Amino acid sequence: MNNYSLIGKLGACIALAALVSGCATPANPQNMTLKAAEATDIRQNSPEWTRSALAVKEVTGGKETNPAWTSQVSSDGFKAALEESLKSVGMLADPLKAKYEVVAQLQKLDQPIFGASMTVTVTVSYQLVDRATRKTVAEKVLTTPYTAAWNAAFSGVERLRIANEGSVRESVTAFIKHLQSLKASDIAVR
Repeated sequence: MNNYSLIGKLGACIALAALVSGCATPANPQNMTLKAAEATDIRQNSPEWTRSALAVKEVTGGKETNPAWTSQVSSDGFKAALEESLKSVGMLADPLKAKYEVVAQLQKLDQPIFGASMTVTVTVSYQLVDRATRKTVAEKVLTTPYTAAWNAAFSGVERLRIANEGSVRESVTAFIKHLQSLKASDIAVR
């Protein structure tokens, strides 16, 4: 085998690896937002105290995506998805008129290094703060997994992004359902 043949084969292998792996892209806020059908159901069954009562004060703990590494969930992207989800169920208020503020901290994003189907598990701490008193009136830590099946996308990088988005969407959905389960007396300032 001559050097040109070896270089050609090596180049083809590198090109194939780049095609299969691709560049990492950040989680898309739209794909982390509560699904419309579920939002309609929640909106119809939410207690009165939640209606137009919440604003998202801050979301922390996210990371920016390095295209040469792995997909991540940014704090800004997570915040946008949380706000849009709360809006879709009728819980979001103008930040200056909200009775309660939501503070979310992305504590952990467990991601696989490789695999056919990829499961990502996110752990998020949510706090509901009374805007007038600045007291925390409800807290919940949620750990939610999501699996992107092997056929969800051709490249592993894309499957990882899909799993990131799904795990955050599941977390946001679980948080909203938790809010829905609370009575006004559960969150009264003591």
